This record gives sequence, C-alpha cells and structure tokens, in this order.
Amino acid sequence: MLAPITVGALGDSVTAVSYFSAVPDSRWVAIVEDVLQTIAAASTFTNYGADGRVTTDYLTGGSNPPSSWTGENYYILSFGFNEVGSTAQFRTDTEALIAAVEAEGGTPILMTQYGVLYPTLSTVDRNPTIEGYNDEYRDIAAETGVGLIDLFNDTIAFVNAAGDMRIRNWAAFGGTITDPNYWGPSTLDEDGLGGPTISALWRNDIHPNVTGNVKIAASVARYLTWEIMAAITWTDVTNHAPDIGTVAAGAQTDILAYVNDEAIDPDALGGSSAYEYKLARIYLAAHFGTIATVAGSAGGAVKREKVGDLEIEFAVGTGSMSASSLTATRWGKLYLELVQRAPSARGPWVF
Repeated sequence: MLAPITVGALGDSVTAVSYFSAVPDSRWVAIVEDVLQTIAAASTFTNYGADGRVTTDYLTGGSNPPSSWTGENYYILSFGFNEVGSTAQFRTDTEALIAAVEAEGGTPILMTQYGVLYPTLSTVDRNPTIEGYNDEYRDIAAETGVGLIDLFNDTIAFVNAAGDMRIRNWAAFGGTITDPNYWGPSTLDEDGLGGPTISALWRNDIHPNVTGNVKIAASVARYLTWEIMAAITWTDVTNHAPDIGTVAAGAQTDILAYVNDEAIDPDALGGSSAYEYKLARIYLAAHFGTIATVAGSAGGAVKREKVGDLEIEFAVGTGSMSASSLTATRWGKLYLELVQRAPSARGPWVF
C-alpha cells in the first residue's frame, strides 16, 4: 500500500459541480477520492470549489480563503472560465494563490481547463480564451517546477472525436426540451437519474456532464497516483543502495523524473501501488546514480550517450562505464532480473 495523501481542490463551478447535488458521488472530486482511498484508505480529497469564482476570490476571502482550508498536502488550482482580466493578470493572480498555498504548507498543482468542439458541440468557441489562460499555467509549471495536470491536452483528442464532456445548450441548436439530445448526446441525462433534473442555468456548453466528470477524474487520479503517491524519492534509492556515493542534486532530480515518469509502465508490474513497480524504479535509479558517481570521479573527456529517452553525460576514463549497458552495474542487473519476469515492462533498450 502507498502512503495516504490529502488533497484540496480550488476552482469554480467546473470544480464544485454543485448541480450534481442529487448525485454527489458523480462529481470528479468524489470519484478521485474513491480512487485514492482504494490505494490508501486514509486519503482525502476536499472540494473547495465554488460557483462563479475567479482566482482572486480565494485570496480576498470571497470564497474558501486559506483560513478555511484544513492543511491538505496538495491543492489543485483550476480556473479560467470566469476570468475577465488579461493573461498577464491571470498569471499574477495565480502566482499569488500558489504562494498562499505554500504559506499554508501545501504543494500547489495547476490544472488546465478542457476544450470544446466548435461549432459541432458548442455554441461558443471557448478554446482561444481558455488556451490563453492554460498557457500561463504551462509556463508557470515549466519555469518553477509547480505540478501540472494538462487536462486540455489529456482530453482534446476525445473532444475532437465528438466526445461530449459538457452539459449542452441544445435549444441553441434548434432542439427543444422534449428532444432527448437537449440533455446530452443520445439519451444521456446529465446526472444519470433518468430524466431532466438540472436547471437551465447550467445548460451553457461549459459544465461537465457525467462523462466530463469521469474524464476529469481520470486525469487527476492518474497524476496523483503516478506522479505523487507512487513516486520514489532519492531516500528510497539510498536506503537500498547506500554505497552508490554522492550524486549531485541536479542529477538526482533528472534521474527521479525519468524513472518516475517515463521509464516503466506500472501496469506491467502490478500497478502503481505494487512493490515490484517501486523496486524496479529504485534499481534503475541506483544504476544511473552509480554511473553519475563514476562520472564525477573518473575525470577525462566527457561523453554523452542516449539511453532510450534519457541522455546521460559521463566521463571517459579507466573508471567510466557505458550508460547503455544495464549489466554494467549490479543495480542494472537487479533491474533486469525484475523486469524480465514481466516482458511488457521492458523497453527497447533493456536487452
């Protein structure tokens, strides 16, 4: 089992999903909490979202200010649909909210808003405006290292294939309330109760329907379980491999990013909470850490070699070793022994 985490969601009506009052378990925050608790029972996910809110509402006391939070480990920030200022102002406000989260001892995570298929499934092309704000989130994440869930990119292929994630304004397409498509594609009703139960207030091609909530939950759950709950740390590596020597902090960060994010498919080793998945990443990180240690002590010319998607720089000398050979270190050999029991976990460079 993985260690439990506590998460808070800060956002507008797309986060609050207040219109699902009859089916609160269908809200994406509730769906993700169920996933987290399946992995670690003590995990919680608190929904601080509120209808009609903008980023600054959480700074001025207009909605669930920091004083109302309960010390969650992580806070997901997702705004954009109600913002009216420039993208520059949105960035300034976002940075202020990030600082407020950090001041409370929490770790901020930014989440972009999702797109629309216009004009097929939306009366308004919201993508240019939303992507302007989304790009600010992406830039902040790239420049500062703040976590990012790119919901827009995660879902745009589904949206472009006419996948419907939103409560529709079917009247604007010539439909009537007696038309089943008024409530969503085919005969889908937005809250799953089998009939029209949602106020017309929400029928504006913005708010997530049942499918939309599931899609949002999938992106958030994937990030929280793979990037946070299942991520190994350098302490995990040195606990298993105390003799690998001192590895520069920058190299530790790069190695951990690779083994946690790209190197191994967790499903091939029993899932993100499986011990085999954790151990495989520890062995692989220890392998690269050993190479980095040799690079620091061998001296001589510097050589760069690509290993899968990872480019490693190491010194060429009597103590150097090839980065492309997993059999060059005992940790690489242990990794090979582990993943060879699960062929689908092996990348093209393992052999």
